[in-house]
Amino acid sequence: MQAQASMWRARWRERADAGTLFLLDGASCSGKSTLVDRLADDPTLPIELVPRCSTRERRPDDRPRREYVFVSREDFLERARAGGFIEYRDFQFGMSYGLPWAEAFAPLLQGRHGLAVINLGNVRHVKTLLPEAVTILVDAPLTSIRQRLIARGLNTQEQIDERLTNAGRVELFRPFYDYVVRNDDGTLTQAQEFLRTLILSHRAHSRTS
Repeated sequence: MQAQASMWRARWRERADAGTLFLLDGASCSGKSTLVDRLADDPTLPIELVPRCSTRERRPDDRPRREYVFVSREDFLERARAGGFIEYRDFQFGMSYGLPWAEAFAPLLQGRHGLAVINLGNVRHVKTLLPEAVTILVDAPLTSIRQRLIARGLNTQEQIDERLTNAGRVELFRPFYDYVVRNDDGTLTQAQEFLRTLILSHRAHSRTS
């Protein structure tokens, strides 16, 4: 991963008009996917959605070529072994998610910003590899997350319990985010506007060694 980081950061620094990589994080049902969709659909933002690779089954509400590229378990493992992901994580129940280097840097090297989701718990690793990336925690109360998981109706009780356990660990990672945006019930519009303003404030990247 370190070699990949050095290569891609070198290419990024060569371009004076390179974009910034914005990485949203948060517990399952914190609202990060909804925010990503809204921001990616905003025609006033010079930003592109960077899809993650995932081994999970497709859901009825999955939009084609949006947040995920669905791959086989074998393909995912091969990419991981080759250092093809900025970060990745294997969850229970056969679900793995990884953010590919090439897809993440493609818009940046074309002068546009990139917007992606990362796995909860990997933010410190990401900031070590890519200190230029802007990391954002989408924060929501545990009670709201529990209610949203139940209302979504897509997960078993065991899967819900795993997600709630992960959500309870957010405080361990909070210091490593550049920004924290609250997304409690009724605050989605405010969270979206905060992120929109943040993205527009990054007209040019800063060169970091």
